[in-house]
Amino acid sequence: MAIEINGNRAVSNTYFLDAADGIKISQKTIRSPYVVNVIGDPATLETALKIPGGIVETIQTADGVVVVNKSTNI
Repeated sequence: MAIEINGNRAVSNTYFLDAADGIKISQKTIRSPYVVNVIGDPATLETALKIPGGIVETIQTADGVVVVNKSTNI
C-alpha cells in the first residue's frame, strides 16, 4: 500500500500534528481540502475507512465530508 496526502507521501515514520492553519505532516503544514491518494485493494480500504469510530465517522462528526473514489488509474 502507498499513501499520499496533498502530494506528501506518508511512510512508516510519518507523523501528524494539529496546526493552527491545518495539519502538520512531518513538519510540513498542509491545509484543507485534504486529498488522500492510496494504492491498495479498494474493497479492503473502503471497509477500513468506514469502521465504526473510524476516520469517516470522525470526519463527519466534525462536519467534514468524505468522498471515496475508486480508480483503476494510478
